[in-house]
Amino acid sequence: MFGSIHACGMYICNEETSNFIPLTLDQFLGLKRGEKIPEIAQIVEENNVILEQDDIASLFDVPCQFPNPAGEFLRGNLHEIAEEHDINVRERLHSVSLSLTKEYVRKSSEKKDKLIVESVRALNEIDQVLNILSERLREWYSLYSPELDKKVSDNYAYAQRVYKGAAPKDSMGAHLEVRDDEAIREFAKRIIDLFEERKILEDYITEETTKIAPNLTSLLGAVLSARLMSSAGGLEELARLPSSTIQVLGAEKALFRHLRTGAKPPKHGLIFQHPLVNRAPKKARGKISRSLAAKIAILSRVDCYSSEFVADEVEGKLQERISRIKGGQK
Repeated sequence: MFGSIHACGMYICNEETSNFIPLTLDQFLGLKRGEKIPEIAQIVEENNVILEQDDIASLFDVPCQFPNPAGEFLRGNLHEIAEEHDINVRERLHSVSLSLTKEYVRKSSEKKDKLIVESVRALNEIDQVLNILSERLREWYSLYSPELDKKVSDNYAYAQRVYKGAAPKDSMGAHLEVRDDEAIREFAKRIIDLFEERKILEDYITEETTKIAPNLTSLLGAVLSARLMSSAGGLEELARLPSSTIQVLGAEKALFRHLRTGAKPPKHGLIFQHPLVNRAPKKARGKISRSLAAKIAILSRVDCYSSEFVADEVEGKLQERISRIKGGQK
């Protein structure tokens, strides 16, 4: 019976429920499958059981009445009825509550946006590690070839050059023994591997973000969309935020410094990574950030609560607004 209660709580008509209902109708009411149930037997109260899972309604013709007098009587006299039938209500309610909670937690954990949130956090941590290790590699290898540090600015390309051992013969750096050179090259190889792992993770984030938030991805790109969702805690959490909060997501330290000391408030947070903001004239960035945040709020709600694709229309309006801002109009 616990399975039936659990299934009804999750709005599912499982096998146990399907077997229990006709048995009850036959033994206690003398009814067969498909026959009309009298008023006294109408105790199915939860609308979602009927509306979201039509199994019970179609199989047994169970009408739904809410609120239901029978249900109200059962709840009001639950402990007395349980004592008459020698049932430990507290123990059974505890068992069902645990079962339902486990199911809700499992369903929440299966949401794709939650997986993306953790993936973005992993990506951010990989970036931090890569920056630290790349800086260490540059300082280390500069003892051997200081010229390479200025010639190659990209950390990935620099690690590849070090791994290949491409030091000029006329370098002003120190001469390294074979064992020293092997240690540096092995360190560079680990950095290259980490860059490749980062690329795999970024491809995964791009693919999954495009699936669950096509409108946001169209406007912002997959990585920036995923970073915003990660900062908010998920797609639904992002959809609930006002545009003013979205505008400064990622700039919490500057915002709290403004509130605490009266310093200038931040004009933008993560959305500064978008070309429309970081390539805009400095004086116009605040207004453009505000307009972009407003469109992000719209598209996140469309992605969360609808399956429509409206990014092209919204992006067109955003471009018109930015043109007016750059033209000096309000």
